[in-house]
Amino acid sequence: MRTVYLKKTTVDEVKNNWGFEPPNVFTYGNIYVKSNANGGVNWDKNPIYTEEELKGRKIKILENLEKSTDKYIHCNHHHVIADEHQEVDFGDGVFVANNEAVSLLKALSEVGLRTRTHHIGKEKSCFLSIILDNVTIEIKDVFEKDSTRTKYNGKKELLLIWIKQ
Repeated sequence: MRTVYLKKTTVDEVKNNWGFEPPNVFTYGNIYVKSNANGGVNWDKNPIYTEEELKGRKIKILENLEKSTDKYIHCNHHHVIADEHQEVDFGDGVFVANNEAVSLLKALSEVGLRTRTHHIGKEKSCFLSIILDNVTIEIKDVFEKDSTRTKYNGKKELLLIWIKQ
């Protein structure tokens, strides 16, 4: 089942982002807008829903997200950082990182790999993007012919080859 993320919103926020008043059906009770996992909303495309429309659906409603801000726009982070984030700089400029990702991001940086975006938090779903300007990539089938270990044989592996800078 696919997770659909929704952020609680207000009629005023919808009006400010759409440029016009939403239909009357949205002026009663709680309303929600479809968002990404971090609460980001594409107001040009994402639909809004009433609480009644969401009854019985398996959804995740993102509550208590800070308002959008331009303070961290330089690193593509659009919300005021909360307890689960911190500002870090590993030599390529300040950016916002999930606390749980800092050690991984630092280790990648120290061996010469740069990242652009990530989300590693309390949710099970995580992602990480690595800049590939000095990286060769191979996807291989594992076969450890010279090892007694066989548990990885037949699985796929991602091999990154790079020159440390």
